[in-house]
Amino acid sequence: MDVARDLAELPLPPSTGGLPWLGDSLAFGRDPMAYLVEKYREYGPVFEVSLPGEPVVVLAGVEANRFANKEGKALFASRSTYLELVRELGSDLNMIVLEGEQHELFRRAGRVGYSKGALNRSVGEAVAILRRELSEVANGQRVDAFVFLQRAVSLQLGVVATQTPADEVVDDLVVFMRTLMLVYLAGLWPKAVTRMPRFRRVKARALAFAKEIVDGHRDNPPTTDSYESVEGEDGRARDLIDDFLDAHAKDPESMPMDAVYAAALGPFLAGQDTVAGTTAFMLHAVLTRPQLLERARAEADALFAAGTPSAKQLQGAKVLRGIVAETLRRFPVAPLLTRRAAETFEFAGHRVEAGRKVFIAQTLTHFLSEHFDAPLDFEVERGRAAGGTLAPFGVGPHTCPGAGLGERLAMLDLAVLLHTTDFELPRRGEKLRMRTLPPAPKDFMLRMRPRRP
Repeated sequence: MDVARDLAELPLPPSTGGLPWLGDSLAFGRDPMAYLVEKYREYGPVFEVSLPGEPVVVLAGVEANRFANKEGKALFASRSTYLELVRELGSDLNMIVLEGEQHELFRRAGRVGYSKGALNRSVGEAVAILRRELSEVANGQRVDAFVFLQRAVSLQLGVVATQTPADEVVDDLVVFMRTLMLVYLAGLWPKAVTRMPRFRRVKARALAFAKEIVDGHRDNPPTTDSYESVEGEDGRARDLIDDFLDAHAKDPESMPMDAVYAAALGPFLAGQDTVAGTTAFMLHAVLTRPQLLERARAEADALFAAGTPSAKQLQGAKVLRGIVAETLRRFPVAPLLTRRAAETFEFAGHRVEAGRKVFIAQTLTHFLSEHFDAPLDFEVERGRAAGGTLAPFGVGPHTCPGAGLGERLAMLDLAVLLHTTDFELPRRGEKLRMRTLPPAPKDFMLRMRPRRP
């Protein structure tokens, strides 16, 4: 059989057409997932959309999720999509652009440090950081919930993932990461922004902070192989950075030092927007549903009744756990994956040619009624999802390694917010508006005050 000839005889994905000059950009920009669901219903699991720069092939539905999980390692490449972004971190080597054995090396190095267990050691510190940040704004002033949480989560990640306070550089980290997203992922800002003096200053401070993190770990190695707390002022547990340094010591060619420095910024790049966005969506869902607020607040109060809860106690909070699970379904902060076709392949009877830009819309299934009853409703008690239909953290070999950590930190932060703070939504009944990148509530303004006993 001539496989190449057989592929060549297959039709290309159908094009949605779109508007003259503008293509699909206006409708896609207003609500990307709603637009993709509409086109999925019209064209099926593979179609082409016209967006600024170049047309993109979209793979969607449970068929696409299963296909990406099975064939993703061979057929989809992320290097060309993310390489320019990664280079701003000071290295060409990073988990999100690597494939094969080197990708596995980086993934193994981050496996424990990015796991949900990484929060066990730092629950108390994470709670203290959020309480401190709340004390600065819980005086009745109007606060953008996402912006507030973005800063707080960045500070928490410094301690949780790297045991390094980020207070002096947190604002630079937020600007640095936001610029990278808007320039290299969204394409909404021109690359010229990265040559401007302000960006160069924040980049220099971010890279210096990464070096400070790594050098501090190298000069002060862990006193135990445990990732849990260590008694005594001189003791230090292991964390993510120690594992990357060990990988460097064992194979400095595959894990050079510049890659370790870049990895030190990984938790901020991957977590500050996603955890903040998820927590803001959860807070909006709870505050706009009085009965759910009552249940969630009662559970948060019970968690803190005897002091700071343990990670195990947090995991047992059924209402809060249901809220985070439904938020990740209804408001996924990583709604699709951007890849390149590594080679020409067939999907759903169509030919996707090598080099084509591809969106794997892995969360589109979240919004299909054949998989979830009333998919646009927010229902905390939904049953277990069928295989391939729930994918908030991606599909294939590049599934988010910090998914468990991010989910648990968002859950902890919601519990702290509900236990300590009273909220007032200045414009009651206003429809939730969405930021596109990063996905988060837009102009979700709150007045916060210390909660009265």
